[in-house]
Amino acid sequence: MDSASFGGTRSLSTLEKESADREHESYNMISDPGEPESQPPLTFADLGIPTSEHVQDTVIGKSRSCRDVTWNEWLYIICMLVSILVAAGFTIYRLTKVQLNDPDFTFCLVLLWNAVFCVWFVLDGILRERPSEIFILSIATVIITCYLIVNYIAGTQNEIKLSRMIAACVLSPLLVLFGLRIAWTYHVSKRLIFRVVGANEHLQTLYRNLLTFQDFLKFDLQLGGSMVLFIVLSFDKLLVREIVILSVGGAVTIIWFILGYFAMPKENKILAVIFFLFSPAEIAYICYKLYDVSCYINSLKGLAGATIACGIIALVVRFLVIVGAILVVKEFKQGLKEKLNS
Repeated sequence: MDSASFGGTRSLSTLEKESADREHESYNMISDPGEPESQPPLTFADLGIPTSEHVQDTVIGKSRSCRDVTWNEWLYIICMLVSILVAAGFTIYRLTKVQLNDPDFTFCLVLLWNAVFCVWFVLDGILRERPSEIFILSIATVIITCYLIVNYIAGTQNEIKLSRMIAACVLSPLLVLFGLRIAWTYHVSKRLIFRVVGANEHLQTLYRNLLTFQDFLKFDLQLGGSMVLFIVLSFDKLLVREIVILSVGGAVTIIWFILGYFAMPKENKILAVIFFLFSPAEIAYICYKLYDVSCYINSLKGLAGATIACGIIALVVRFLVIVGAILVVKEFKQGLKEKLNS
């Protein structure tokens, strides 16, 4: 059939345009003039969820790729890592200048232990968009700053310790505020949570509870290790009973951590029961050691004060871990396990 049958010399594209216009007019005639025009459906971009973001499976859970990290998140990572490395450099240098029986030796090891966890927190917190982990990192930054202040005031004073303390006091408030801002953004947007479990609000709440529990579990391990260092290095000679308790207790703590971190997402009730049975063990030991600090509180005031502060925070965090575990276990068999394994 030639074009003349459609009205002379009009082209096919012109006819298609006129047909579309007639369909549009017909739609307007049957539409209610009082109703507003229909809006296009919402997109991920309208919800603040980048469409380029990909979720990948890792050994420790769901994560996003490095290419999805924004420039301000990279800036935070770089600033945190530089500050951690600088503090660690000062600490290692100081470690080479002190004797084993010097309280500064204990402080140095505790600071290095905490620096390792801070690196873990900043990388994992950003790549997995975990607001509670960034919040914990901010708390850890404040605690480390307090360690440095106490170590300088109560211990021997020198230029290295003074420089380290001044740098921490200047940078820590900026890093804490920056971190809290990012944590709040993650908390409000829930972008990665949405990508993992979808739009179901109940599943989002369950997943957020699980992530918060895991984050405080890591914080508990950090504080537990700090307490062990304070206890081991605070005495010239440990009793055989103390050596046995610390050796067995350290192994149990690591197993307890692994059990809680990996068993809860699998919703294994038997392993969860074992986790709860061993949870009070560290509480009893920390309370005992806090009482035992009275033996050297007058001779080593700075070390004793740091040990007491660390012990109290460790007790609070262990309580939060137990509460978080209860909240997670109560919601077993609600569909979260299937979402995480899909």
